Amino acid sequence: MAMTMKSVLLLLLGFAMAATSSAAVYKVGDTSGWTILGNVNYTDWVVKKNIRIEFKYPQGIHNVLEVKKADYDSCTNSSPIATHTSGDDKITIKSAGHRFFICGIPGHCAAGQKLNIRIYCIMWIMFRDCTVSQ
Repeated sequence: MAMTMKSVLLLLLGFAMAATSSAAVYKVGDTSGWTILGNVNYTDWVVKKNIRIEFKYPQGIHNVLEVKKADYDSCTNSSPIATHTSGDDKITIKSAGHRFFICGIPGHCAAGQKLNIRIYCIMWIMFRDCTVSQ
C-alpha cells in the first residue's frame, strides 16, 4: 500500500510540473486579430483564455501598450508600463492579477481596441508562485 501511495504522489507531482512548464498560446481576437474592424469584443474573447497571449497585427498600423487601470479606462497612452510594436507580440502572464492593454494609436482604444485580463490564483497549480501583480 505504501508503494502505491508513493507512486500516486509521484504521478501527481509529474502532472503538476508539466502543467506549470507549458502555457497555452492565444491569438488575441482569434481570426480577427488586434483590430478596430469587425466589432471584436476583447472582453468576451479573454473570458475563454488564460496564461499566454499573442497580439498579431500589421506592424506600424497598431501597437500594444500595457497600461495602468486609470489609463486603460481613459484610453491614455502617455505613460505605458510596456510598449510592444513588432506585430507579433507574445506576452506571458506569470502571476495572478489584473493586466490592461490598449492600442496606442490615436482613436483606436476609444474604438474598443483594448483588453483587460484578470488571472486568478488557482489552488491546483501547486508549484507556481501565486503572487498577485497589480
